[in-house]
Amino acid sequence: MAADLPRTVEAFVVAHMRSVEDLQLLIRLVEEPDRWWDAETVSGELRLSTLAARGALEWFAGRNLLEIRLSIDIRYRFNPGTDSLRRAVHDSVTAYRADPIAVIRAISPGLQRIRDFADAFRIKGR
Repeated sequence: MAADLPRTVEAFVVAHMRSVEDLQLLIRLVEEPDRWWDAETVSGELRLSTLAARGALEWFAGRNLLEIRLSIDIRYRFNPGTDSLRRAVHDSVTAYRADPIAVIRAISPGLQRIRDFADAFRIKGR
């Protein structure tokens, strides 16, 4: 278990966070639950590329964490589909505020698995 994180928080972070940027975005969404976000707005406020912002929003929407509204753009806001997801998000944000390093470390093993997978396809010189 990552540095004294509750198991539920660690499980949520490992399953739902691909990067620290994902975590930062989720925290912003939680902080402003009534606000509708689009990729351009996220991009400008979090200094991500529009493509990365769109990908992160779609990632969270696909995990039942965001409500979607179609207008000129696709807009998203924080509204988990279940109470258990809502609790897991809030518990994770609380854990991050108490010990950011522990939460970031919980993200890191997943990132290492991705790097290891990508490295398996690298052509190595002689």
